[in-house]
Amino acid sequence: MAPIAAAPRPDGTSAKARPRRLEVAALCVLVAGFIGIRLWNLTAFCLDSDEIFSLLCARYKLGHLLESVQADVVHPPLSYLLLWVWVRIGGESMPWLRVLPFLLSILALVPVWIVFRQLKLNAPARIIALALLAINDYQVFHARYVRMYALFFLLSLASMALYNLLLQGASRKRIIALTAVNLLLVYTQYFGWMVIGIEGLHLLWMDRRKLKPFLLGTAVIALLFAPWAYAAAQAAIAKGGLAPNLGWIRHPKIGDVWWYYVGCDGPLWPVPVASAMVFFLFGAMAAGLWRVFRAAHDRLQLSRLRFAALLAFLPPVTAYLLSNVLRNSIWGNRHLIVSAVPYLALLAMGLVALRPKWVRFIVISIAAAWGAFGVYRVTLYPELRNNMDVLTGQLVELNARDGPRPGTATVEFLDPYLAFPMNYYLESHYRQKWNLLNVASVDQVSGDRVWVGYNHKSWKQAQSPEELLRRRGYEIGPGAWAGDRWDRIAVFLAYRESN
Repeated sequence: MAPIAAAPRPDGTSAKARPRRLEVAALCVLVAGFIGIRLWNLTAFCLDSDEIFSLLCARYKLGHLLESVQADVVHPPLSYLLLWVWVRIGGESMPWLRVLPFLLSILALVPVWIVFRQLKLNAPARIIALALLAINDYQVFHARYVRMYALFFLLSLASMALYNLLLQGASRKRIIALTAVNLLLVYTQYFGWMVIGIEGLHLLWMDRRKLKPFLLGTAVIALLFAPWAYAAAQAAIAKGGLAPNLGWIRHPKIGDVWWYYVGCDGPLWPVPVASAMVFFLFGAMAAGLWRVFRAAHDRLQLSRLRFAALLAFLPPVTAYLLSNVLRNSIWGNRHLIVSAVPYLALLAMGLVALRPKWVRFIVISIAAAWGAFGVYRVTLYPELRNNMDVLTGQLVELNARDGPRPGTATVEFLDPYLAFPMNYYLESHYRQKWNLLNVASVDQVSGDRVWVGYNHKSWKQAQSPEELLRRRGYEIGPGAWAGDRWDRIAVFLAYRESN
């Protein structure tokens, strides 16, 4: 009897074509959402101190730029050089500055997709991972932040994709490509060395035959990085260590590690729900990944999954341990941006692998609802920073109310990190030159009419600066303040009545 052939569908589509078209449509929507979410509040907050430093460096000639970055010590120069070129192409307007990290974050979608394919995420897992990446608070913030982290994210993903190719075969071209990307990586952010270290550790564990060419490439990177490392070390010694740059970073607690993954899983607020979700999703991921790793009989696939796991969890744990051993903490979610995609890929694979089907349906439905709330949070409640621009403008207006006064207006800051951004806005936006001073205590505040600024978070005394100044005979006049969920900056007038 002749075999019975399946009758063609009336619309001309096969049974496999419909799911494929649905996946393509879903991915197009997600990519559009990825782009739209980052564009929505692109200029919602003013430049902060770190961004201002980047911009000021980009104004210099190249020699002066490198000297300034070297003196700052804590970051390599590649992102500053990129911004230097960018400013000369389009100027210094806020939208133009923000477009640079935005474009870098969009370019990162290419290696993201390559990594998803290398890890063999199926269609539902790709959709879940990309959806979580699109609404990730950390990613959205750094897609607008005029610093090195969008570039660091892009290069770390390129390194991961090239390393996965190296696991398939260590050809000369692949070694050269990985070495070149890793060189750019460490010249963007010092945490790039952690990525290289994890790649070497993974080869030592899984494939020692490829370790020799990898180490040769790493030796080339070290040799080419050595001049900068020496110059930065000399600058650190000259300034007495890293405390001026890193002293404000507190030593993390174990909850800070969990909180990093809270941000990867979705919205950060409300805190109790966000904290519960990370445990819920971790448990679901672990149950599903147990099945994924058991089913991975192909050695290459298993090796890539193990590398993704190392990259997803080792940087946060290592940063936590080092931050509690070293004198100055190096903890920061911004440095751990390298762990986001491998973690989300593993999370998505784990959720899709859950059994039985009704458990998978419930867990993914809860994750989807949490993700939908994340869209609402990240679009309507963007991650704002202290609006020092508005604060400076209010201060200029308050100071001008009494009419022209002899001499230059003075602000004495009880927090050493406030004078720098205010001076930038006074000069760049209001074309004024004020006398901005840092003082160690209220006792050093002087003058008959002086503005006093401080940060509520860093103020440790029981009595406020206003109360302490009243005890010294000052009257307290009008003031202004700006705040975010970390800080509350206040500036007020203190004056003495003339006799």
